[in-house]
Amino acid sequence: MPREPQLRTEYPGPAARKLLAGAAKHVLGPGGTPVAVESASGARVVDVDGNVHLDFASGLYGNQTGHAHPTVVRAAIEKAQRLTVSYGFPYVDNDAVDLAERLRSAAPGRFLGPVSFACSGEPALAAAVESAMAATGRSRIAVFTDEPSCREEAAVRLPYPDCRRCPVGKNPGSCGVECLEKCIETLDGDEFRGEVAAAVFPLARVAGGFATPDMDFVAGFAEFAKKRKILLIADEIVTGFGRTGKLFASAYYKLTPDIIVCGGGLGTGMSLGAVTYKSRRTADAARPGAGTADPMSVAAAAAAVDLVERELAANARSMGGYLIDKLEGLLEESRVAGVVHGKGLLIGLEVVKDPGSGEPDGDRRDAIAGECRRRGLLVETAGPESIVFAPPLIVTKDQIDVAVRIIGDVLNTIKPFK
Repeated sequence: MPREPQLRTEYPGPAARKLLAGAAKHVLGPGGTPVAVESASGARVVDVDGNVHLDFASGLYGNQTGHAHPTVVRAAIEKAQRLTVSYGFPYVDNDAVDLAERLRSAAPGRFLGPVSFACSGEPALAAAVESAMAATGRSRIAVFTDEPSCREEAAVRLPYPDCRRCPVGKNPGSCGVECLEKCIETLDGDEFRGEVAAAVFPLARVAGGFATPDMDFVAGFAEFAKKRKILLIADEIVTGFGRTGKLFASAYYKLTPDIIVCGGGLGTGMSLGAVTYKSRRTADAARPGAGTADPMSVAAAAAAVDLVERELAANARSMGGYLIDKLEGLLEESRVAGVVHGKGLLIGLEVVKDPGSGEPDGDRRDAIAGECRRRGLLVETAGPESIVFAPPLIVTKDQIDVAVRIIGDVLNTIKPFK
C-alpha cells in the first residue's frame, strides 16, 4: 500500500455514498458517517471507491495490532478450523484457560480470582457491576461519567478528576484535590453511606471530552474506597492492553483495583471483553454471564497479548511521545489555541477559543476533524472540544510524520470561527 493517503474521489465518493445510503436504511448504527470500507491492513484503510486512508482512530481505540495483523489473523483462522461455538457450558478449551491465566498474571497486584469472558467491554462491565453488588449486598454503584450507566437506577454520579476542566472550578496550580473531597462528601453522606457496592473508574475519559485522571485523586480515592469497603472497578476498556504504553493504565497510578474490565483492545478489534477478579468470592457471588466470548476472538487476543508485551507497548510509549512533541510544535507554529495531552498512543488535542478561558471551540474542532478525514486521516472527536489521536500500536515514525503534515495543513486552513 502507498505510504500516504491517496484520495481518488471526493469524500465520500459515489460508491461510498451508495453504500452509506443502504446502511442508513437497513443497518442500525451509532450515527455519524462511518467509513465505507473495502479492506484494511496495518494503519491503512481502503474504502469502496479505492481511497486509501491513514487510520489514527483504531476503530474507537481498540485495534491495537493494526488491521489484519498476520499473526492475529492466523491465530483466529486456525481456531475457526477447530472450534466456532462460544465458550461456556458445555465448552471450554486451553486457549480460554491460557488467556485467563495471562490476564491474572498481568494484573497489577495479586489477583487470585477467575476471569469472566464476554462478547465486548459493555457486557463485561455489566457483569462486573452485578458481581460487586451481589458480593457486597449493596444497591448503589458510583460512576465517574455523565453517560448512561449499565445500572442507571443504581448510579451515584461523581465528578471526573479532570484538572484541565476542574469539576469544582479550581486552578490546578493551587488545587488541594477538592474534587476528591466532593466525592467523599457525596459517598459519606446520609443518602449513600454504606450503600455503594463499587466505584467504576475509567482510567481515561473520552465520552465527555478527553481526560486522564489526576494522580493524587486516584491514590486518595482508592484509599477511601478501601476504608469504606467499596470495590474499585478499573474500567480499562479504552486504556487496556498497551494503548497507553503499559499493559494496564492502572500501573501508571500504582492502582491495585478489585476488578479490571477490558474490552476492544484485548481482542484487538475483534469482539471480546473480560473481567479479571482479584477475589474469587466477588466473582462467585453472582456467577455473571461468562462464556459468551467466541473462540476465534480469544485466540486472536492471546496472539495480540504476545505482540503487545513483546514490542507494541514499548512502541506506544516511544511513538506516543514523538506524536505529542510534534502536535505541540504544530500548535505553536499555527498559533491555534489548544492543549495536547495523553499517555502512549491515546492522545487528546483540545481546541479552545483562547488558552486563558479554556472555552471549547467546538465548531473549529469539528471543522478540523472533518477536514482531516476529507484529506485521508481518520481521527475521532470527544466531548465539546477534543480530537483524539489513537493510531494502532504498530504505527511508525514515518506514518506519524505524514499525519502531522496533514494536521498542520488543516490547522493553517481552518480559521477561528467568530
